[in-house]
Amino acid sequence: MGATISYGELHSKAQHFALVLVKLGVTPSDLVMFFADNSIEYVVALYGAAFLGAVTLTQSKPANGSYEMAQQLLDSKATVLVFGKQQVPVVQMALNSPEYSSAVQQLKIFVQLNSKGKFDDQLQNSEALREKKLLSFGDIFNQWENFKSQPKDLTSIPYFPVHDPATDHALIVYTSGTSGQPKGAIHSHRSFIAGQLNLRLPAHFEGFKLAMQYPLGHLSGTIFIPQAFDAGMTVVLFDDSALEPILQAVDRYRIEVAFFTANVASRLATEDFASLSLDLNCLKAFRYAGAKIADHLLKAIQTRFGGAELWNLYGSTEMVGTVVTVDRAQAGPEHFVPGSLGVVLPNIELKIADLESGDQLVALPPGELGEICFRGPPCFLGYLNNEKATRETISQEGWYRTGDVGYFDPASGCLFAADRLKELVKFRIWSVVPAEVEHFLLQKCAPAIAEVCVVGVPHLTDGQWLRAYVQRKKEGLPVEEAEVMNLVKRK
Repeated sequence: MGATISYGELHSKAQHFALVLVKLGVTPSDLVMFFADNSIEYVVALYGAAFLGAVTLTQSKPANGSYEMAQQLLDSKATVLVFGKQQVPVVQMALNSPEYSSAVQQLKIFVQLNSKGKFDDQLQNSEALREKKLLSFGDIFNQWENFKSQPKDLTSIPYFPVHDPATDHALIVYTSGTSGQPKGAIHSHRSFIAGQLNLRLPAHFEGFKLAMQYPLGHLSGTIFIPQAFDAGMTVVLFDDSALEPILQAVDRYRIEVAFFTANVASRLATEDFASLSLDLNCLKAFRYAGAKIADHLLKAIQTRFGGAELWNLYGSTEMVGTVVTVDRAQAGPEHFVPGSLGVVLPNIELKIADLESGDQLVALPPGELGEICFRGPPCFLGYLNNEKATRETISQEGWYRTGDVGYFDPASGCLFAADRLKELVKFRIWSVVPAEVEHFLLQKCAPAIAEVCVVGVPHLTDGQWLRAYVQRKKEGLPVEEAEVMNLVKRK
């Protein structure tokens, strides 16, 4: 059996983690960046940092390389790095690279999770970290002698006052874009809480167990865990999205609620799991998001699992996750139309804008195709250090432009998506921006590459894989296919 933690213990340890950060000198002007795989330690550290209140948080995807991590550090100006054991080689590469030295220098505190009580020796002996404060998660709770006599509870939560919840920064989530580097979507305390409250789980989920494989380094992992806690659920956390271990845990722990993604929908609908000798009759509900799934697969999954509730979630990072949903088990014919995204949640406004109207966002009548736009309390404040992208994404009237094309059906009250204006590749549970990979290759291979185009290639189980079309410079440095692939893999 894996590690377990109760609500009470989580709350207590999170407060202790917050107190240690304060004693190490963290102030409201600091920003804490998380860079780790899913673990209970990650949840404790994330809650602890959130308990501080005015301290801003950001999360780097655990699959990021040194290039992406350093770019996010520099853009966010993070001063505290909380990282996992699996990310040590990436941190080490950044420390040893002159091009990332400025990103490392701005950090003043390093906290290593999943370290078995000891900070990594290679990092400990790094010249670049000689003047930094280094500690492991185990140090905080087992060996940090200076804090044994200190109070175990914060005097207040949040510890640092939040002066204006509507404008003070709480979380910066780096999101996919259509060009260049990912952008940091700024969420205030108000917008983040509004997004949480907008999709409260039904009362009958209380006491259920939830299988959570979405990464905490992604907004979905960050929002769904507190939603589950709010509903009185137990979260069974996974550090990988492989289907077989999740199904084995469903049988072992009698899990009632699970997430799935488009790349495993066909397996859940058709694959014979008899060889695994699993009893999956305990599953009562599924939640799915991230990409469109064929209606016949959804019907097959629902039939196969005894009429389990299927919750479709449609949303975006900029709106703190879900803004449209439908419960396929409870919605009757008048509330659900096959192929729809579902109904817009309360406190969210929807506009279908004319694609030719530019910044005016002229509303179209029901049934006509246009750009899907939303407005409401969960909407983000803007993109960090990027006023141009903010103006292009949020209209003067506060409408968030999703980049999706769709229409509204007044008869059913449902929203339908038809196309995307943005270019995204869905690899497993990740959204990958082709332009980001193109930017990287052009930057790192400038002496050898003239042009590059990255596209998504359909894959049977992973959604899409990336393929790069590269044009060499006629008089540039020679470069081979393997060199380009290895460069991307390393960074």
